[in-house]
Amino acid sequence: MQWKSDGTAWSGDTVLDWTRQWQEAGRRRGGAELLLRQAERKFGPLGTHDRLRIELAPQERLLDWGERLVMARCLDEVFRW
Repeated sequence: MQWKSDGTAWSGDTVLDWTRQWQEAGRRRGGAELLLRQAERKFGPLGTHDRLRIELAPQERLLDWGERLVMARCLDEVFRW
């Protein structure tokens, strides 16, 4: 059981929810970092707009972009819907 500073307990569900949120955030952050590195290796330094677009994207979009990066000839092809 987890205890709050006021002596009351956090519920197990609350702790599990936090853990899931932190894991999701970590996966998204890691996916963004990997995509940034790969895109910069393939296309050279990215502009601020493109970096932010990747850093703020949801996990599913990062996965889609990562797949497109493999065959893309330019960064616009990665981001194309």
